Amino acid sequence: MSKPSVRFQRANFVVHDLERALQFYRDILGFEVDYIQDSPSDSYSYSVFEIDRHATLRFATLSAPGTMA
Repeated sequence: MSKPSVRFQRANFVVHDLERALQFYRDILGFEVDYIQDSPSDSYSYSVFEIDRHATLRFATLSAPGTMA
């Protein structure tokens, strides 16, 4: 019996300190950072996650080792 192919994509985690979170996801769990970017001022994240619109947001996109972004 062949093993089924599984793909998990697009989980969102809101963290207070991106650099500290990357120490865990990148350095301990082994995820690869595809890019880090500032969020636009009209980002949906403000309303979806109920974040103060005066806050500056950045986000990182990560991939599991060996997967494509």
